[in-house]
This record gives sequence, structure tokens and C-alpha cells, in this order.
Amino acid sequence: MPGQTSYSKDLVCIEAVRPLEEIRIANAKDYLVQLASEGKIIMKFYPERFCLTADDEDLVEKAARMYQQFGESALEQVRDFHPGLLDRVMKMVIKRKT
Repeated sequence: MPGQTSYSKDLVCIEAVRPLEEIRIANAKDYLVQLASEGKIIMKFYPERFCLTADDEDLVEKAARMYQQFGESALEQVRDFHPGLLDRVMKMVIKRKT
């Protein structure tokens, strides 16, 4: 669907737009922490995360889709960043193949 990313809640304008202003940022982390302290954004640090589902099913589904697109390299990322989900991802990949 035009204007939508892989995250279902994210919409992107499909037409060119002119920026209202440009902000030079010397340190991205400091800038984001400042925005969070002002209540303008919600900032979560790893491993804390803003869960879409309490059981990480969103990550399992995303990893299974990535495996279909990119193969073994997607599983390497799961092993590195979410090793506790690897078995569930593999079960979903096998289920989708049948």
C-alpha cells in the first residue's frame, strides 16, 4: 500500500513536501533525551521496550517475515539480539512453509 511502511501504524506521505525548518543536532542522544524530558517523545532503552504485545509475538512474526525475505541472516540477528525467541521464530517459519 503506498504511504505505509512494514509497521502497520506508520504512514508516510507519498508526495514531496517542503521542510518547515532544519535543526542542526550535535549529539542525537542528548537531543532525544531532551525531547523525552519535555514529554514530546517516549524514549525506551534496550532491553526495556514499548511492547506491541506482551509475549513478543510481534517480534516473532517480524523475524519470520524477515527470514522469508533474507534467509539465514535474519536468524543471525534473532540469535544476537533476541536469543530467547529463536525457537518460536523457527516454529513459525516451519509452520509457514507447510
